[in-house]
Amino acid sequence: MNAMECESDSSSEENTDNELKKQQSKQEGKKKRTYEQKFCNAWLSNANFKGWIQETKGTNGNSVPYCKVCKVKLSCSKTALTRHMKGKGHTEACKMTAELRRSHLNIGELLGATDKSVAKLEIKLCSFIFEHNLPIQLSDDLLALLSSLFPSNKTVQKATLGKQKATNVIRQVLGFNTQKADSINGLKSRKFSLIIDEITDRSRKNQLAVLVTYFNPDTFKMDCDLIDIVQLDDGKADTIFKAIVECFEQKDFMNVSFIRQADPWLIDINDQEHYVPLNHVYVGPCATDTMQTIKDDLGVDHPGIQLFFTHCRNFQIEAVKQILSRFNDCDKLDFLSFLTPVSAYALSPVSLLQVYRQLAQLKDVADLQEADNEWRQHALCPNLNGEMSFLEYWTVVFKEKNQVGEMIYPNLTKLVATVLSLPFSNAAVERIFSQLKLIKSDHRASLKQESLLALLSTKYSFLKKGKRQAVMMDPSSEMLDLHKRMKSSAKDEDAGKLRAEFLKELKNVKT
Repeated sequence: MNAMECESDSSSEENTDNELKKQQSKQEGKKKRTYEQKFCNAWLSNANFKGWIQETKGTNGNSVPYCKVCKVKLSCSKTALTRHMKGKGHTEACKMTAELRRSHLNIGELLGATDKSVAKLEIKLCSFIFEHNLPIQLSDDLLALLSSLFPSNKTVQKATLGKQKATNVIRQVLGFNTQKADSINGLKSRKFSLIIDEITDRSRKNQLAVLVTYFNPDTFKMDCDLIDIVQLDDGKADTIFKAIVECFEQKDFMNVSFIRQADPWLIDINDQEHYVPLNHVYVGPCATDTMQTIKDDLGVDHPGIQLFFTHCRNFQIEAVKQILSRFNDCDKLDFLSFLTPVSAYALSPVSLLQVYRQLAQLKDVADLQEADNEWRQHALCPNLNGEMSFLEYWTVVFKEKNQVGEMIYPNLTKLVATVLSLPFSNAAVERIFSQLKLIKSDHRASLKQESLLALLSTKYSFLKKGKRQAVMMDPSSEMLDLHKRMKSSAKDEDAGKLRAEFLKELKNVKT
């Protein structure tokens, strides 16, 4: 019996092993049988794909889709193609390709070397030079290089772009066009906030950046434009104030009396009970270390040391006093919460009266009664709910129109656009200063003020649009007109006069 039991046990074990081996071989066989989708010819005629897809051979010899724009092979899957089409890299590449096609000169221009084709070439070359922070004197060598590479191209052969002409293209064409298009004309018809800041550049000169920030209902984004970069004799409050007034008087799109209401000298320092002791005045880690060394040499009670900390304390007291006097209602800024979708959809507050009381300028923007009616009416819109994001919620409100194409909430949208124009950060100024350091380097410390303004304003405009703007740019008719009127031989001493004449022309333009 025992022998028979052993034989049966061993046979059952063998059967079990055989079954396991069969299951494993089946699973391995299943793994090996992978389905590979073949290239579908229908993709070539698909409206979403046909503009950029073509058939090519893969590594295994099978046909695979190929993106002509990004120059990469893709997986044979409609899902993969759709994912690639919606990707950021493909989208930017398609946009750049379209811009390049529009910017290419036609055959007639290339053969005939027209004034228009020459102007476009010179403008684009100057744009490329300053976009990459290259020296302006490189323009002549760059054009000579192109001339040697394309000896049969009459446009290249006819173009002339020495340092002086390139400087004037930057000042009188690119700079003037940017100021006209991005800032001055548009600001005359909208509410905006003013942002200023001061910095010392590489040449030890004080520079004051004047920017404006405003809400753009067309793009539904906050826009920021550089109005001016002003060289100051010093960093005193009076000097900065006069520079701002002069800046806006030149451009004639803001009431100067509005600026004068904020007089910094109305603040009086009279309460000394809350002043910190001189030895508690904070002057930063570097200055503290330096002063400690001086204390060890001269003694803690030296009059010079006491005078230094007294000046530092007075500066901090002045700063705090001004902040308190100018922003004494900061605790009342909670009224701005009416812009959040949760509050707006719940009609909290019920009336916009409090908003008008806090921002007196709104009475010139929209009628309170009309805005209140639209405020209550908008919450009934079936396309809105309190769980939407801020951008989704107010985009719906701004785009709601009646049957004849008129805005349903004209007063409410004007109010919201004005409130959104309030400054919330000085990041834009810091970006300007970052570009200032790149442009006015140690090797270009003698860069003239008019050139600096033109370079900064145009470079900032390029940065807002994206990369490789010089390559994709197709000079507009306005830029070509400025190029035609440009005084290519103008010297540095003529730059200020030319800019004043340009600003005078803008004042006479009806917007």
